[in-house]
Amino acid sequence: MSASTSLNQRAEPLRIAIYARVSTDKQDNGNQLDQLREFACKQGWAIVAEHVDTVTGSGKKSRPQFDAMMLAASQRRFDLLLFWALDRLSREGIVKTLGYLEQLRTWGCGWRSYTQPFLDTGNEMTKRHRAERTGCCSEAGAHHVV
Repeated sequence: MSASTSLNQRAEPLRIAIYARVSTDKQDNGNQLDQLREFACKQGWAIVAEHVDTVTGSGKKSRPQFDAMMLAASQRRFDLLLFWALDRLSREGIVKTLGYLEQLRTWGCGWRSYTQPFLDTGNEMTKRHRAERTGCCSEAGAHHVV
């Protein structure tokens, strides 16, 4: 399935992976996971993997579960990545974060932010603005890090 295909037009349940991240071991990712699981269940989606990291998302430390999730996406083990919010996926700056989302899309994997429903490969606004922002950010990326 291509990421641009409507996620609701599938005969079988959508295979999803959940990615959750907290910055320190003093934080609990249970809240993220519980709500993501409940949301996926309400959508009729099949959770095939959960990837959970307890590490800063700034890119300064390795995120083994993030790496495992990206590998699984490249192998098309799931159709959609569900995450709590964009900053839970990555805090490596807008250019790098958009690069991750674009890479998922090129592998045929959709993505959706639970708390930011406008960040969804099934959302028309995301489709329309993805190319514009990618072009804009690639020019600005060398000079501006968010």
